[in-house]
Amino acid sequence: MLSNLVNVIDDDDSLRSAIVLTLEDAGYNVKSFASGQVFLENPSLLNNSVVVLDLLMPNLNGLGLISHINHFDINTQVVFISGAAAPSEIISAFHHGACDFILKPFEIDTLIAAVDKALEVINQRMHQKKDADSLMDKFNTLTAKEKVVFEKIVDGGKIKQIATQLDLAEITVKVYKAKIMHKLDSKSLTELAKFSQALSLQLPTNSNFSSNPTD
Repeated sequence: MLSNLVNVIDDDDSLRSAIVLTLEDAGYNVKSFASGQVFLENPSLLNNSVVVLDLLMPNLNGLGLISHINHFDINTQVVFISGAAAPSEIISAFHHGACDFILKPFEIDTLIAAVDKALEVINQRMHQKKDADSLMDKFNTLTAKEKVVFEKIVDGGKIKQIATQLDLAEITVKVYKAKIMHKLDSKSLTELAKFSQALSLQLPTNSNFSSNPTD
């Protein structure tokens, strides 16, 4: 499911309301906040969302808020808006991870284009995470011993070599290999290697078959 959530944070009530109404008319799911403090009281709205953020606000300004946001392990994109900003503030905004910076007054099409671009990044990351979760779910169907054999196989080990390293009969390694191929829906060693690469799997270098529980 694609996200279309946009959080608008601006202490200017009239401008914030105008932005919210315009974005809602464009089909976005929009939430409105008059301050960064109030926004941070709703952490569930952070993930998979675009934050349209005013730079100059009392108490907690835009740069302060994006610093707070960066402490969360979340999928979000920040679009700054500002009526006045020094070059150093704009540079700082991008240094903190902003995806865009728009100066007021701006055309609504400019804001919509920025929001669309940000949502594209968010939804791409959501898709990537879904794929990664699916790969991890498959990998976790392997037993502890199968994971060690899997590591040896994708490292280029041959059946005889793996059997010697793990003090197993070759037929036992072949059985493990068959189970691994089945559980990971792989039909070849190339597919196993691609699976490992996609998962970005980094097993401990001291993985030891004999130290794993019997399973």
